[in-house]
Amino acid sequence: MHPGQKIALLFQPHLYSRTRDFAAGFAQSLRGADYVGILPIYAARERAMAGVDSAMLAARIPGAQLVPYDRGAEWLVSQPATVVATVGAGDIDRLVPHVERLILAQA
Repeated sequence: MHPGQKIALLFQPHLYSRTRDFAAGFAQSLRGADYVGILPIYAARERAMAGVDSAMLAARIPGAQLVPYDRGAEWLVSQPATVVATVGAGDIDRLVPHVERLILAQA
């Protein structure tokens, strides 16, 4: 959708089981961005699963960075990209107003 533009993407995995089951597909899709930040898994109704975490997913994506939730907005707007996106489920939508404020402050 944005040929020639750098894309920064902040991803919040949703559920441990979904992250485990779809890790390969998530990784393949996320590799399309130039900068990938991965937030902790939003557990919702699940308990943590041994060996399943954001680091496991990040290891499948060259250059991906683990980003604490409370630093997500700052990480996203600090990337040298012209397109930024938040992707995932859980509460990542709560970061969007902060991302918008940070972008407007840079203008």
